[in-house]
Amino acid sequence: MEMRLTALGMAAAFHLACSQAACAGDPVNVTDTLSAVASNWKDAFMSLDIEGPTSEGEVNIDSPLALRYEASLPGYVCYLRVSSHGDMTLTRDLKSPASSQGEISYNIKPPLGTELVVVFFSSAPLEPLFAQGENTRAVGDDLPSATAFIRQISDIQASGTKIAARRYKYLVTTPPGGTEYTTRGIEFTINNARQSKASGSGDARIPSHIQFEFDSDKVTDQGKRDLDQFGDVMSRKVRDGAVVLEGHTDAMGPDDYNMTLSWRRAEAVKQYLSDSFGISKERLKADGKGK
Repeated sequence: MEMRLTALGMAAAFHLACSQAACAGDPVNVTDTLSAVASNWKDAFMSLDIEGPTSEGEVNIDSPLALRYEASLPGYVCYLRVSSHGDMTLTRDLKSPASSQGEISYNIKPPLGTELVVVFFSSAPLEPLFAQGENTRAVGDDLPSATAFIRQISDIQASGTKIAARRYKYLVTTPPGGTEYTTRGIEFTINNARQSKASGSGDARIPSHIQFEFDSDKVTDQGKRDLDQFGDVMSRKVRDGAVVLEGHTDAMGPDDYNMTLSWRRAEAVKQYLSDSFGISKERLKADGKGK
């Protein structure tokens, strides 16, 4: 499930994309595309040690993840995080000098699903990848963005900078019975989107996984608990927005069948939010997106 918010003056539009529990994530294959990033600094002998995931490679939301790196030569570090929905965020620390060892740490955030981190260890700061003075860059969430990013890396390597790239995948989960988002987190994202409208943005995404039973439009108990967070915000905090519910399926089965099932899932969420929180159906629009 994915939630987009577009602030329009005092109003807001939510987009919730609903999928089943066995969602593969990254529907546009950004993660696979990034496998084309090549290393050209083999004599740096850079290695990566991960602390945080369980033996099954799972990390709970709001838990810390530490990536410790070590190399035979000093270098500069930045890292790219790719969410289960393909959103890419590049981060660095401008204050960090060249070093042969160090640690990257951050707390795990939604959405649920398989997340990829790519650590870049370079012989010179990767300045062309960032705006001047910035530590973070939103790279995008689609194939053209991923392809353009790979091209940037290749151009930097061609100019003489050496880069060693290391990848690690882990599964973002919640503790038993836990929900993906808190109402405070949803409200915070909505308010930020409204404030950014003045700067020409105003479009925010809250990707999420609302669980359905396999090959069904029946929301699971866990899915209902997650929907309750959105319903609470929409009924008490954000009462003036239009809500677009986008249904999704996995890639199995005929396209026509998946399109119908995705629409039924969006309709099921619409009914649940209306029945459970008294949200007017005039605010809610169901939209099937297929696989």
